[in-house]
Amino acid sequence: VYVKNDSDYQSLSDLTSDKFGYVPNQSGMDKALEEVEKNAKPTIIQVENISLLVDDLLNDECDAIILEKAEAELHQEMNGTSEKIPKC
Repeated sequence: VYVKNDSDYQSLSDLTSDKFGYVPNQSGMDKALEEVEKNAKPTIIQVENISLLVDDLLNDECDAIILEKAEAELHQEMNGTSEKIPKC
């Protein structure tokens, strides 16, 4: 789970009823969604690709995103994203 660098979130329990974005069909996504829903009661938003997902986070369309670490790093590298998206 990733949040913006300047957010106040420190753990999943801080994200109790916020909006989570994700891209379907990523490996392990079902398990990740289960884990999130154990710790929080978020509104889940399905997004069609990783670029839109990260844009939604950076533009405050969602509070957190569920994304594999390698995909987040690849997106940052390919897009020169200076704003890091730390793991929550």
